[in-house]
Amino acid sequence: MIPMDSFLKPTFVDQLPYPFFSTRRKTRQVFVGKVAIGSDCPVVIQSMLTQHTWKVDLCFQEIKDLFHAGAQLIRITIPSQRDLDAIPLIRKKMEEEGIFCPLIADIHFAPHLAVSACEWFEKVRINPGNISDRPKNFNPTAHKFFPLEEGRERLKERIEPFAKALLRFDRALRVGVNQGSLSQRMIQSYGDSARGMVQSALEAVEIFEELGVRKIVVSLKSSNPLVAEKAYRIFAAQNTTSSAVPLHLGVTEAGNDQMARIKSLCGIGPLLQDGIGDTLRVSLTEKSVNEIAFAKQVLNFLEHQKKHFPSPSFSNEELEPGGYTLPFDLYRQKHRSFKVDNPILEAVKKEGQNIKKPLQLGDGFPVALVGCVQKKEKEQSPPSLPDLFAENWQWDGLGYFQKKNNHAELVFENQTVILHPSTEGIEKIEAGCGVLFDFSQDIFAFRQFVKAAGEDCPVLGLLLPSSWPQTDFRLEILISGLVCEGLVDFFVVLSDAQPLVRNRLKEILQAVRVKLLKTDYVACPSCGRTLFDLQAVTKKIKEKTNHLQGVKIGIMGCMVNGPGEMADSDFGYVGSGENRVDLYVGQKKVEKNIPQEDALDHLVALMKEHGKWVEVEKDEKF
Repeated sequence: MIPMDSFLKPTFVDQLPYPFFSTRRKTRQVFVGKVAIGSDCPVVIQSMLTQHTWKVDLCFQEIKDLFHAGAQLIRITIPSQRDLDAIPLIRKKMEEEGIFCPLIADIHFAPHLAVSACEWFEKVRINPGNISDRPKNFNPTAHKFFPLEEGRERLKERIEPFAKALLRFDRALRVGVNQGSLSQRMIQSYGDSARGMVQSALEAVEIFEELGVRKIVVSLKSSNPLVAEKAYRIFAAQNTTSSAVPLHLGVTEAGNDQMARIKSLCGIGPLLQDGIGDTLRVSLTEKSVNEIAFAKQVLNFLEHQKKHFPSPSFSNEELEPGGYTLPFDLYRQKHRSFKVDNPILEAVKKEGQNIKKPLQLGDGFPVALVGCVQKKEKEQSPPSLPDLFAENWQWDGLGYFQKKNNHAELVFENQTVILHPSTEGIEKIEAGCGVLFDFSQDIFAFRQFVKAAGEDCPVLGLLLPSSWPQTDFRLEILISGLVCEGLVDFFVVLSDAQPLVRNRLKEILQAVRVKLLKTDYVACPSCGRTLFDLQAVTKKIKEKTNHLQGVKIGIMGCMVNGPGEMADSDFGYVGSGENRVDLYVGQKKVEKNIPQEDALDHLVALMKEHGKWVEVEKDEKF
């Protein structure tokens, strides 16, 4: 029994902790059937079916494939009574073939279906944003105010029968918050933000606990990896007792291919590295078994890193061993101000392109991308211009970064100052210098250095590698962690970076919103609500539009999270009926009920109309 005084309170922490070493967050243990989530249990891998349940044979085959691929939990969307009615036959087939895997019902809008689902599912997920409130994508032009307390009472009234069913059948619950369907009530009070997402979850958990439900897991998903990571950190800092609620990690609407995997890694990798997270789903607009394979890769990689590459020790005894804290709403740490004149390439000047002003680093200025170009390449001008070009940098270890003769140069010093930072070592760094780290260091080393430096921390940069193994995920985890935490002021890209690494770096920098160097896609994974062949459509849209640098396109299978999750997209392609599509420009629906076979041509026409379409050009380097 969880003590009553462990209820979550709707008051927010001001500071978020960031540790110097990886330590698993302690939580209560929640059983979903015989699968344990939380406490000291290994992180649980799950996925979701793409089939309608009433297509029983196809649905069962997908369950079978997921089970043999290693899924420990399988979620199924239940949008109607028809979908729920097919579950007994599916469970019978599972039993006959010896597939004993807990199932999770995914419920939106209909609390009565959640009540009925408790009989057949070991766990039920509800979205508090659309059970009793209007989600943000419902009539967004309305300006009616929704009082918090009235909404809370309405939510409690709607879910009370569901809570009783959870207790009667001894089922687990996931409070699944999505930024895309955050209620207007929460947005009005807390903003369309990580804080608003956390408050929605806190309120729901508090109500369920008041009603006696204890077997609770929480998720806080967004299509923006940085927002998702921040939300999970706020919730974890808010709920720190031994009976804390376990967390289900994920980045929603990540899309497909390498970009989707990178977005997911950027959102969940830093959390797992810090010991936050008890179960996860990697959402992919692909075959569901691919989600299991990649989730295994991520967890195996992190476990290998923990065993074989422990964090470097910190030698300064004056520092507390735990870590430091930062304001929850801080997105950039203020380091020393550092101005560098921009030695832009002559080739770019001759082409009449915009010549950037001197680059300001640190002091809260935007994270910069420094392109290190060799002299022999001066005739080439990359289409995605970095903020600064530096010529003929040499690199063989950690060193200082400073301005010399109006050029950015490296000045090498005693490497131990950086590897084992101390107050004495940091004091040697002059005001006109910065510090450049490479990938021999992890985020814990950055944190230790910043803590030792105190308020007078120098400008910090990270040298991006020229070659890197495809299965080494430190690239995504470190870059996203540094950006989300506001630790880094600039990245350096060397001219000899391999093409595969260049492309990967572009997608990482895009995922964490440092630079929009490619087309960006927000595409949901298929489920039983999808109204067209999402995988095939996503592939066609990407083939047609993947050359549109900086354009953001939302591809959504239905209306549940669609318009809300792609709210910052330039264009949206949303299922509105069976093989029918609505098109959006920004948040405005501009075309309705278009046949799917015509929708892509209409989308391109909209891009041309709004000046976002360009003809395909040959892909080049940074």
